[in-house]
Amino acid sequence: DPRVELCLNDRLVLYKPPGWEVHDGFVPNQLRRFLQEQVGPLPLAYDQTHSFGFLHRLDVPSSGLVLAAKTYEAFYEMQVQLAAGLIRRKYLAMAHGWMPCSREVLASVSWGGGHPTRSGASGKASKTWFHVLARNAAATHALSLLSVQIFTGRRHQIRSHLAHIGHPLARDELYASMATLSADLRLRTRTCLHRFSLSFKGSTGDNHDVVAQCPADLLNFLLGIFDARDFPTELQHLVRRQG
Repeated sequence: DPRVELCLNDRLVLYKPPGWEVHDGFVPNQLRRFLQEQVGPLPLAYDQTHSFGFLHRLDVPSSGLVLAAKTYEAFYEMQVQLAAGLIRRKYLAMAHGWMPCSREVLASVSWGGGHPTRSGASGKASKTWFHVLARNAAATHALSLLSVQIFTGRRHQIRSHLAHIGHPLARDELYASMATLSADLRLRTRTCLHRFSLSFKGSTGDNHDVVAQCPADLLNFLLGIFDARDFPTELQHLVRRQG
């Protein structure tokens, strides 16, 4: 279920479970309804022209942290942070292939109104940094577990950039080839993308760093493939079993 990870006077951080949509209304479980329950009759939470107060999204199959504003002043102030690259977002992702230890991708992302975006020479400038946490070559096909940071926020940026460099996200029904997706069905998991870290400034300029542990469904799958001891110390808490 969704939950509140951090609640401040004029902004809050929510956890979005897999299978939930932020606000577009294409699936029954809507994070905007949960937000409205938390903040009550605040006008911004019901204003579709301002994305109901949400500063960014996560795709339906993905999980992780989402930032929302309670007031219009906070919404515009955080949009400035977003445009200036002051809101940091980090993810866990699992991609196909044996990726190098770290890689920066600078490829413009364009979206023509259809579902997939295109990465290449045209579109909006986009930057993603990938760091390999672990690899597994003994599985049906080679897989790389990644820590990902985006420095811009384009539609499907991580998925599009991974496909662009030939390492599509595991179980990605939109950006992987049919042959890859058919092989992925054996993995018995969802799209392997989880936003685990969100850093931003509050209204008084103080820094806030919020972390969400890897959800149980993805955690159990990843620990069946990768050794948690391979994770760097600062990420060990993400793969620690609860209870």
